[in-house]
Amino acid sequence: MTKKTKKYNNSFDNQNSVELPVIVTIDVLAGASDSELRSRNNDLENEKDSILRDGYDPRPWEVELAYVQREIDIRRNRMHMHERYIRNNPELVELNAAPQSSYKTIN
Repeated sequence: MTKKTKKYNNSFDNQNSVELPVIVTIDVLAGASDSELRSRNNDLENEKDSILRDGYDPRPWEVELAYVQREIDIRRNRMHMHERYIRNNPELVELNAAPQSSYKTIN
């Protein structure tokens, strides 16, 4: 049995209309900080839960969530790969370390 969902009405004269989520491009997501991504993810999850309780179709929120979660996953994977690379190539880390200063400080 399928649940019937309410339809969206984007006209401003309908008091029962639901505002769709703000669509953000992947370029904007790529430039967002980690905390901005977490905040956007949490906001979309909360909005989606509210929409579901009100009987609306959650797909627009699920689409936006998928893009945000994809960016979070990309960053998590990149971080893990970088950590593995550093762990497996300690000599490169030592070569790229800041050189010790040969100058003596004057007191």
